[in-house]
Amino acid sequence: VRTVARIRGLVAELKLLVKRQSVIINFVPARLDPLVAEELKKWGIDPAATIPLDEEVYEYDLKLKPLLDLPDTSKAVRAVSDLMAKLLSGKSESLAR
Repeated sequence: VRTVARIRGLVAELKLLVKRQSVIINFVPARLDPLVAEELKKWGIDPAATIPLDEEVYEYDLKLKPLLDLPDTSKAVRAVSDLMAKLLSGKSESLAR
């Protein structure tokens, strides 16, 4: 979280032109840890999306199987699909930070 805050600070400090900044948190357990949520709030970071911890991703990684072969039923695949649908539907303004 602090890394994200630092990157955002550098963007502002260097006066970089960035059209959209979004934060996506992956490997999220059933609920975001309260300490992480508190840190996000402290830095004013509202994640555009969270990608859940997915046992299938872990298994594919261990077996050196391509993640592109994950089934559509995978929790992580569904979360990324939802995010992409928002981006491609033009509803991405809600993802802009």
